[in-house]
Amino acid sequence: MKNTFYRAAIFTATLAFVVIVLGVFVRLSGTGLEMIHRYLAGLLAAAIAVLAVMALRNRKDYFQPVILPCILLVLVVVQALPALWIENMSLTAGLVLLHLLGGVATFSLLAWLALRSNPRRLYTPPASARALKPWISAAIGLLVIQVALGGWTSANDAALSCPDFPTCMGQWWPESDFAGGFVYGMGSAAGNEGGGLREAARIAIHMAHRVGALVMLFFLAALSIKMMRTPALDLHGKAVLFILLLQISLGVINVLLQVPLINAVAHSSTASILLFTLVTALHRAVPRRGM
Repeated sequence: MKNTFYRAAIFTATLAFVVIVLGVFVRLSGTGLEMIHRYLAGLLAAAIAVLAVMALRNRKDYFQPVILPCILLVLVVVQALPALWIENMSLTAGLVLLHLLGGVATFSLLAWLALRSNPRRLYTPPASARALKPWISAAIGLLVIQVALGGWTSANDAALSCPDFPTCMGQWWPESDFAGGFVYGMGSAAGNEGGGLREAARIAIHMAHRVGALVMLFFLAALSIKMMRTPALDLHGKAVLFILLLQISLGVINVLLQVPLINAVAHSSTASILLFTLVTALHRAVPRRGM
């Protein structure tokens, strides 16, 4: 039963990643793949429900995952509410952001559940790895904030507000309206009646995303160096650094090439892969002594 739950958790986490990537593609392209995305989202909800039932029925056999599948089940139900509003065309940038963050939370928690459910991986990490736990947790938090900024940028059609790099509109810091750019739920999302923000507000959103990327670059680069010096996390450190540089490069290409579809999808997908890598590193830094 433990192996069955573990395999089911891996399948569900993988499915969540596919749903996120397909959702980004549907959102950016407006293609007819939307029904496929809905069917896969429904399958994901059903898979999470199965995990919750398995965990509750066999709760004495598991190390941790009794409460987490139930939380995921509640989360996926809540996640469906913005999708219903989107279906009814009551689409605002705030709802798009909620939907995105719900998907990111679902994927990261499923990844954690799958990692912690492996019945064959019992270990106690060295003190050097355990010492990095708060830093890895902080990195995950910063990445989620950056993903939120990216989602807000896309939802408000702000990705094209700065067509040059590293400057914006030929200036290092052009006129920006942060008060107008960060008002939750105001106006229609981009692609639905053109949004509701003036250009200075969109520039503020874009610049905030750039500053966030710079913060992530320095923080994750420093963390990856620390991880590479820790035997239990050296491979994770190398992976984080490589994916981070790839993600930054894709972001720059988005600006210079005016957000080509495939590159934009790759940029969003790479963020999810980076999140998974950090969750895996956190898993390696937390002791796991039994099931």
